Amino acid sequence: MSPEDLLISLCINSCRKRYFRLKHLFDIAETVRRLEIDWGLLAANAREDRCEGIVYAALHVASETLGCRIPDLDALQVPRPRVLLIRRLVARHLRRGSLDSPPPAWLPYASLRPEQALRSLRVALTWEAPAHHRPLTTGLKSL
Repeated sequence: MSPEDLLISLCINSCRKRYFRLKHLFDIAETVRRLEIDWGLLAANAREDRCEGIVYAALHVASETLGCRIPDLDALQVPRPRVLLIRRLVARHLRRGSLDSPPPAWLPYASLRPEQALRSLRVALTWEAPAHHRPLTTGLKSL
């Protein structure tokens, strides 16, 4: 796996955990610090994989929380309204003063493309618990 692909996978995994888990942030920061990242190639791969917003959000959170040195992320071509929304959600969470507080629930959705966010919301709203998680309703005899 190339350093760029590794960093993209770490950013995606960070999104799955709402970006503010320290383990994932340190993984991103150490990867950026230790490996020679071709930022142009990273941006091209992220755009090709349709995850540029996720990569932007993860790198921005790592930069804001750990001081990770990240170059200008304009090459990711994340739309300006989405960049502003991501920055606002991250700043509001960091103003709380503790990473122990629950992370912003909307940050992962803000980092997705609109069609990806709608699909994710639709799945979340129509999800049904597996049979082994549902309460037992048949086979019960009344006392």
